[in-house]
Amino acid sequence: MYAKYQAWQSKFAKNILDMGGALSGAAAVVTNDSVKDGPFIELKEVVGGYMLLSGENLDEVVKVIQQSPMVENPRTSLEIREISTP
Repeated sequence: MYAKYQAWQSKFAKNILDMGGALSGAAAVVTNDSVKDGPFIELKEVVGGYMLLSGENLDEVVKVIQQSPMVENPRTSLEIREISTP
C-alpha cells in the first residue's frame, strides 16, 4: 500500500498542494460571544484528515483521487470540496 501511495503521489505531484494529515481530537466551537469545547459530534468518525489538491476543474481532481490507493477500500469515501477564492 505504501509503494502504491508513493507512486500516486509522484504521478500527481503537480496536483497535490498539501498532503494534509489527520485531524486531532482537540477542537473548539467559536461564536461571537463564547468559546466552547468541541466539536459536538464525533468528528474523528466523520473526517479522518484532509489534503489540498489542485486542478482545472472538479472533474480533473476527481480523476486524480480516483487513481489514489486511498479509495481501494470499499468502506472508504472521500469528499471533495472546492475552496472559493475572492
